[in-house]
Parts: sequence; structure tokens; C-alpha cells
Amino acid sequence: MAWYGRYGYDTAGDLKAFFDYIVTNYGQDENGYGWTIKDANAGTNIGVYQCQPDANSKFVLVIKDNQTGYANVEYWDDWDAVNHVGVGNSMTIGKGSYNLILCKKTGQWFAAIDKDRVVFVCVPMNMAYYLGYPDRFDTSYNTPLFIGWNSSNSSQGYYHNPLGWNDTANATPEWRAFRAVSGTYSVQSYGYPTGFITLTPDSKYLLCETVVVCGNYALGKLKGVFSKFTAAPVVYSNQRILVNGIYWLAVRANSGSTEYGMCYIRES
Repeated sequence: MAWYGRYGYDTAGDLKAFFDYIVTNYGQDENGYGWTIKDANAGTNIGVYQCQPDANSKFVLVIKDNQTGYANVEYWDDWDAVNHVGVGNSMTIGKGSYNLILCKKTGQWFAAIDKDRVVFVCVPMNMAYYLGYPDRFDTSYNTPLFIGWNSSNSSQGYYHNPLGWNDTANATPEWRAFRAVSGTYSVQSYGYPTGFITLTPDSKYLLCETVVVCGNYALGKLKGVFSKFTAAPVVYSNQRILVNGIYWLAVRANSGSTEYGMCYIRES
């Protein structure tokens, strides 16, 4: 897994440039599996990326970044790089028929990337996103995830941290599986456990990668992500927590004493 960060801008095209860079430089493993740019000429500030973690699984992520403050997101089975269009089934909307989006704001950005997924962090908004596959319990199921926002709010008046908040209301973040185990497309999903609920025998809090459930099936664990939601204890956003020699970045969204979601992201 690679960890990358730079100063980002909320202007059109900079999020696409960020994803172009991490996919090109860190997207593949030693066997050539992972992320590639599927179509470099899809249109102005449109990024098209194929994620293929193994021989039997793949999907295409489209980031339409030609506006300030956010980018529209689409998932496709495949992509026609000649005619620059998606192929097969797609996922472009979420709850309430709102578009799937990534919010962006000028400031520090980070990404954790490996062959299965990208975790994108917009530090000035205290928001983290998950794009791609969980650490699947059964890799024969082709079940990529989108954990992010939808466009139910018309401005950047967003409070919730997507990787720290799981809700069914329209104006809250999306946890959505592109494909469920049943084969159904665009299905709402959920995360467990919901915080530091267990102590080790030496009275230390247990930090666990979050399990994603879709319908009756646990798809797998969010790779390198613990979604703590709003459970105690509370730490400051952007703190780095050292656990067994590994650093985790805390991303906490809050307004005063009101909590809007907390998660930890593994840096290595």
C-alpha cells in the first residue's frame, strides 16, 4: 500500500490530476494488477480508471471534475475508450436519486492506494472516502464499494465524514455496493463494528478494520480503515495514532460538541 499527500485545490481538474498521479505511480502491484488509466481522452477534466485487483474482478471508476468544490462519480462494468462511454451496468446515483460525488476543498489532501481501493482524504473538510474493493472474504464475488457523498446538499454545507457516518437519510453520506452478492447493482451497505467497543486484557482500546455488510452478507473489511462513527474516546482530527508500530490518521468531523463521524486510516 502507498500513502501519498499534497496540497490540493478545489478548482476544476485538480482532483482528476491527483487521481491520475496516484494511479500512474502507485496503482499496481508487482503482478500488474490494480489501477490503470482506462481512457486518457474521455473529455475535459474527466478521469477514467479501471480497477482490476485479480483476473476475475474489475470495475471502472469515472471522476467528472470539471467544476469547483466537487466531482461527480460513476461506476461502470467496463468502458469504451474509442467512443468514450461506459459499457454495461452503471452506478451514478444514490439515496433520493442524487448524484454520487466527492467533495473537495483547498488544503491538504491524502490518499491510501493499493490494487483494490483508494481511500481519499480531504483534510480541510475532515472527510474521507472509499473507492474500490474491500478486503473480500470471498474474492469470487465482484463487489466494489462507494463510500462518499451524494449531491443532496446544493452547497458545501456538508458536516458528516463519509467514512465515519452510516445513515439512510438522503442528506447524509452514501455507503453503497456497486454489486451485491446476489448480483443486484447499486445496493446500500452498512459498517460494523461501530466504535471502540472492546478492551484488550491490558485495558487498551481495540482498533479493528470495519466489516461491510450488504443485505445478508458480509462482503469483507475496509482495507486499512476503522470507521469509529461517534463512539468514545474522541481525539482531534488529523492526529496520527501509533498502534503496534503502525500510524493511523484520525479524521473527525464535528461542529462544536456535535459529532459527525470519525474514522482512522492506516498509513502503511
